[in-house]
Amino acid sequence: MTAIFSEFHEAQRFGSGHMLASCLAPVNTPEHPRRLESFASLSNYQTIAADIRYYLLQDKSISVKLPKSEGNAWVDIFVALWTTVKELLDVDDSKPQPIWSKTFNAYKELCNLLIRAYTSNGLQAWTVPCYW
Repeated sequence: MTAIFSEFHEAQRFGSGHMLASCLAPVNTPEHPRRLESFASLSNYQTIAADIRYYLLQDKSISVKLPKSEGNAWVDIFVALWTTVKELLDVDDSKPQPIWSKTFNAYKELCNLLIRAYTSNGLQAWTVPCYW
């Protein structure tokens, strides 16, 4: 399991919106300098949704169980985060002509999914720092 999922489960366990928001940030951290690379190598475009669903909701070691609608919202958000990270790493790999617009659009989709989850009452109030 990657550091991002550990951070997510820790935030859920403590009900810490700020910790939850930090796990959605597409950046490496001093504690996990290869955090993005680890997350990006988790899966491929064909199976990412199922893999994320497993790590977020179905893994037996998870201590906090989420309601179905909230869990589905988080799966969608993390799939968008994974796509953002993949695009960001493509740009960082110094390809001859990086396409920043793909990275921007992927991150915009993540933000739109967060907004949609809040407007449909799918996320709990303590998670609001993710919206900042």
